[in-house]
Parts: sequence; structure tokens; C-alpha cells
Amino acid sequence: MRETLFGKGGLVPDLMNSWELRAKFVAVQKEASDCAEWKKPLEVALRHLSFAPQRWDSEASPLRRFAATLVPVALYLAMQSTDRRHKPAFRQKCAETLRRLQPAFLVDCGLCGDWAQEWVRFLRVFDREDHDSALTARQKSEFSSRLTTLFVDCHILDDPADSDATTLTRLIVQQAMQCPGIRYGESMHYLWPGTAKHTFDRCIQSLHAVADVALQDLDGELNGFVLDFTVWDIKAFHLAKKKPQDWDNFKKLTDLRLRRLIRSGLKRLDAAETMREWWTAAHCLQEELAAKLDRGEEIDNRQEWRKVFDEGFVRRATSWGHFKMLPSFLNYYLGFRDSSTGVERALAQLTRLRNAHLGPLCVTMHDLLEIAMDGPSSEEDLASRFFEDGDRDVVLRATDMSLELVHLWRSMFGSRFRLYKTRADKGQPRVKRGGTEASLIRQTAAGTDLLVRNAGTVSDRSKTILGVKRKDLPQHDTLQRNPQFNQSLEDVYNSAAQKKQKKLDARNQRRDHPESRAYEPGPLRKAQLVAEPVPPRSAGYNYTRKQIAKVVDLTVGGSAFRCDSATIMRPSGQADILSFLQTSDLIVVSSFAHLQFAPKFNDVLWLGTK
Repeated sequence: MRETLFGKGGLVPDLMNSWELRAKFVAVQKEASDCAEWKKPLEVALRHLSFAPQRWDSEASPLRRFAATLVPVALYLAMQSTDRRHKPAFRQKCAETLRRLQPAFLVDCGLCGDWAQEWVRFLRVFDREDHDSALTARQKSEFSSRLTTLFVDCHILDDPADSDATTLTRLIVQQAMQCPGIRYGESMHYLWPGTAKHTFDRCIQSLHAVADVALQDLDGELNGFVLDFTVWDIKAFHLAKKKPQDWDNFKKLTDLRLRRLIRSGLKRLDAAETMREWWTAAHCLQEELAAKLDRGEEIDNRQEWRKVFDEGFVRRATSWGHFKMLPSFLNYYLGFRDSSTGVERALAQLTRLRNAHLGPLCVTMHDLLEIAMDGPSSEEDLASRFFEDGDRDVVLRATDMSLELVHLWRSMFGSRFRLYKTRADKGQPRVKRGGTEASLIRQTAAGTDLLVRNAGTVSDRSKTILGVKRKDLPQHDTLQRNPQFNQSLEDVYNSAAQKKQKKLDARNQRRDHPESRAYEPGPLRKAQLVAEPVPPRSAGYNYTRKQIAKVVDLTVGGSAFRCDSATIMRPSGQADILSFLQTSDLIVVSSFAHLQFAPKFNDVLWLGTK
């Protein structure tokens, strides 16, 4: 699927790189919108599929747009495959791509699109400037449960049964079922033939394998130290307090996490006293916010925990009248950031502001600096307040600087001060526009949320959007028994296990060395301070270390003879020279003219004169 859509010469890169093909694609969308049988998801024609390989979400937007324009894409491929103005190779490629639009391929596209959107939604939770690190553990748990419900239990294949909620898989299946046969040349192609209900076992088994590996990778990435900040989550504390049977386990786990945080962040604090003050403040905050939490209202943990610095809260929470250790521990939580997106966004915003204020002549920044230094520095420089004693109305009088600015404005722009017209819909309630890609994103998000909420009420006898009952779907099995678990997925699975083990080892090192360095160095490589000098690789070096060296002597002619330490060859002709040089270790020459016969890998000993 990925190679067909996003590979070299695939459908999406072709549309992105050709103005002509994009214009034809837009024309096909406008023509197909007049068809009464096709219920178009979008009211506007898409001009491109937004494919950018360098982005981390490079396939989420193209898959969503492909799902919304499935019928126009099929018509576009059929039209291009029969257009004789194109080269035969291009027509054949379009026809082959059209033939690949089979039910299993389309279901793969829909499932990949829903999968990508779920991950993008989860990553956007952390892609903000002020993410609360206390929510990371709860957000990870909710997302893992959500992935299991949708993709492991296959509730993504359920029908939302709501006109305002859908999924990309449902959207693709509906369009494929509604699309009639497409004729290209002498062939007829159906996106959803009648025998399509028995071809989805491989799709679902692949979905199970990918989901299991992704959950393992998620556990390897979000694990260890960063999850200990969940002790500051007041909502989790409130939910645990409402379950008396689980309260003892929650207290033990919270004490363990508190000790790890104190040991890793603030080693000099008294752990017992800090934990006692934390439990006192946590109980008081939970009692004050219980009504809000029971109503389902969201609270900001950081804002609520800042009450620790308020003397009124300290008097309500304690009998001794002050917190000694807790403020420093709280500052550690408030100053912790579990992502770098805030710094990256600040840098991007600064760069964008700089580029926006440079101006066409690159003097705008200079002008703004001059205004800031020589311009008005206070309100009194622009206007002065004037009112009588007892008069409630205040009149602002323009200063000389304001009058001069007014004269400059009128000389440059005229006397028309009203630059903006009144909106035509002023005073009317504004509703979000339908038939756009933004509305499609809202509908798919609402669809997956609805499927997760209704997962407990769906029986095994209910039908899926594929036309088969849930009990007939392939059951979830272990990775080793899954036929779609290949070597690539196994490598990702093993890599995630190694990440998890490294974080566990780092946590154990911090536990075993609380008063010293958190990380101990590993085994060091042994080496000698003074090693024996190695002589250069010269002719003499090689000659003296060979038992019987082969030497070619070009100084005099003659036959070869052998001594105890070497075999000396004296060639008589050019043919003998070339044969001897292939196996020689040392060449003895008397002039530079002899060097033309010596290969580059031979050592040369010059005994002659120029």
C-alpha cells in the first residue's frame, strides 16, 4: 500500500510534482461532484494531497485526503490509463494502480489513516508549550486503552451510526460500495466486488501485530522517571480515594514514587518530612476540589498546587502553620518540562517575527527600534486627561506629538480613517463550516470517540462495516503465532524492550546511589600508558620480517638465485620483469627509468644516482 501511494513514481508524488496532473485531478473532482450516486465528503476540490516525506506526520494528511477523494482518484487513474497522449509506461502504471484498488487494499488505507490520526492526536497532547507532566501517566494509560479497544479488539470496524461521526475506514468502504463499475479501455473495474467479504484476514492480522508492537514501543518510550510525576495529579488522587479497596495499593505506590522524585530531584530534603507535608496538602486539595471533580470539570494541577504558597491554605491544611519542605519539592514539579516543543516553538516564533519585521528593504527593525527609543514612552506623551471636579466623564486632549502624527497620517493615507468594513454576519451566531477538511477531521475524531464509548455495548453478533460479523473476524493472538509478525516488526519490538531495560537500569542506579552520583561509570577499556613504538612500514621493515623475501634486482641483468634470507631475481627482459614484479616484496633500481615497471604496491629501494 505504501509503495503504491507514496513510493517513487506513486500516485501521490506524481500529483505533487506535476501541475498538469493536478489540474486534471481537480477537473475530475468537479465532474464527479455532479454525480448523484456519489455522496461526496468534501464540498471543495482538493488541489494536492499534502505529501512531504520530511515531516513526522507525512502520511496522515495524504491518507485522509485519499479517503475523501477515492472515487475521483479511481476516475483519474482510468482516464490517464486510456489517454494515448501519454507514454505507454505511464498509462500502464495508471492501469496497474487502478487494478490495485481492491477491497483489501482500500481497507488497509482506511486502517492506516485512522491509525495515523490517533497517533497524531496523542502526540499533539505533548506538542505544546505548557504540558502538565503530572498528566503523562494518565494520558499514556488512556491512550493505551484506546489503542487496544480500537485496533486490537477491532472496534474501529464498528459502525458509528451517526451522521456527524465517521472513521476513515468507514468513509472509504462507503465510497467503494457506492461506486459503480469503472470502464477503462476494454476492461471493467469494481472497487468493491460482491466477493469482497472473505479477503480481510490478512488486514486484521497485520493490524494486531502492528498494535502489539506499537504498545510495546510506547511502554519503552514513556517509562520510568517521567511517570513518577503523576503523584501531583489531583484527579487521580480523587479517583483512588473513592475506591477503598484499592486505596492501600495506591498509597504504597505513591510513597514509592515520592521517594524516587525526592531522591532524584532534591537529595538534601528530608524524605519523611516532605512526604508527610505532601500527604497533608493533597488531602486538603482533594476535599476542596471534590465537587468540581465529581461534576467532571477539568482542573489545572499546577494552579491548584500553587495554593501551598498561600498562607490561608496553609492554615486550613495544617495545625502547625507552615510548610517547611513542601515548597522546594513543589518548585521541582513546577519547573519540570517533559518535552522540548516549547523551546522549539519559541525559536520558530522568534524567527517568524524577525522575518516579518525585516520589511522589503530590511530597515523595518531599525525603524521600530528608533520609535521605541525616540517615540512616546508613556500615555501622557500622546494624550492628557482633562476633567472637572465631580465630573465622571474624562476627556483626553491630544498633545503636540499626537497632532503631528495625525498630520503625517493624513498626508500619507488621506482623511479616510475607517479602514475596515463591518462584517456581513455581525451579530449572527457563527457555525463551523461543513464540507471542508477541518470538518472531516472533527467528524473522524468524533467517530473514534463514539466507538470507544460504545465498545462495551457491542456484541459478537453485530455486523461490522465490512459486512461480516464480529465473531467471524480473526482473533487476537500472540506475536509469535501471528503470521504477519515479520522481521521488521521484531526489530522494533526488541528495540523497545532494550529502551525499557535501559531506563530500568538507570532508575536502579539512582536508587542504589542516593547520596553520590546517580550514574556509575561502566567497565573501562584497559590500555597501556607506554606502548612499544611501532616502526614505520618501510621496505627495510618488510624485508627484515619475512623469512624468505622475494627481491627483484633491476640494476644488473642475470638469472635468479636464492640465498638463506631472500630470493633475488634478475630479469633479462621486459616480459620477465612484469612476471617477477607481481610476486615481489622489494625492488632494487639504479635509475628512475626503472620505476615505470614497478606497481604501486611494491616497496622500492633506490641504489643509483640521478
